[in-house]
Amino acid sequence: MNPSDFMDTASRLLAPSRSESDLRSSISRAYYACYQTIRIEVNTHMSIQLRQQAGLGGKILDHGKLCMALKGCNTTADIGTHLENLKTARHSADYDLAKVIDFRKADDNVNDAKALLAEISVLGGAAKVVQILRAHLQAIHGML
Repeated sequence: MNPSDFMDTASRLLAPSRSESDLRSSISRAYYACYQTIRIEVNTHMSIQLRQQAGLGGKILDHGKLCMALKGCNTTADIGTHLENLKTARHSADYDLAKVIDFRKADDNVNDAKALLAEISVLGGAAKVVQILRAHLQAIHGML
């Protein structure tokens, strides 16, 4: 499966006449489109040893720590902040059921996710973002 499929699902779930659960799911799918885009490249281009040394986890990446690692590198800091904001919105959509999610909120979040994917593309794609992050983490952890 391609992570962009999650963005397609987010867009399909997003419509003013949709139920609140569809709108909540669109926020979640939009976040996962971004997270999975980066996660696949981390797992492909970063050794388990470096991931563990950096506190990202082994086979399963810690979402919050991935955001922190991205934010800790000057070149990828905006991507990390953007991903963290989407993660917070996803968490709220999935777990804060007392909070009303309307179409505008969901639409804003899906558009934010699309903007993040565009930002990743401008840097040269997710593989390039991870290459930059990997070099940063190797320098910090003395693993050059």
